[in-house]
Amino acid sequence: PIYSVNQRVAVFSAAGALINVCGQRGFTSVGDFNWPRGVAVDPTTGNYWVADTKQSDLQTLKPINSPPSFPGCNPGTEFATLGTALGDVDYPYSIAIANGYAWVADTKNNRLESWNVSTQAAVATYGTKGGGTGQLSTPAGVGIDPVTGNLFVADSLNNRVVELSVSNGKVTGWVKAFTSGFNAPYGAASNGHGLLAVADR
Repeated sequence: PIYSVNQRVAVFSAAGALINVCGQRGFTSVGDFNWPRGVAVDPTTGNYWVADTKQSDLQTLKPINSPPSFPGCNPGTEFATLGTALGDVDYPYSIAIANGYAWVADTKNNRLESWNVSTQAAVATYGTKGGGTGQLSTPAGVGIDPVTGNLFVADSLNNRVVELSVSNGKVTGWVKAFTSGFNAPYGAASNGHGLLAVADR
């Protein structure tokens, strides 16, 4: 899990035992965080991808074991910068990884951004500010259906969750929007068997 105000990532065993923590408040090195809010694991390498929200960057950490090779961390890379171009982010809130791509809720840019996990190269963005089809307003959470590969976006200020079809790191279609009584949803996760869980903030 992510501990935003503690400025760190904590790793637990399947039994719930704390293995290690990584991170400190800072602005210059991998493992320096400023309110990290999202984390995802690359199933191929075991690396962690972290949305370092207030620093407006992304970081990767190598698998954290005990003991670590760096106090609390096993350093990876730091990339992405504050901005609006491809490869830039502004207050990224969450990350989901599947099929070789990382999907980032680029929250203050009102869009999604995808990254090739193996090369860490930005691939595409999707969305403009608004409430229509193809538009988002402060997207806060992303989740991936493990069966269909579709992407679910907690489109918080539009009070909806949007389902998108994706392929090769790009959005290929708008599937549907779930709008039943939400008030600023911040997270969405599919179990792959037809059920969608929403963090309805």
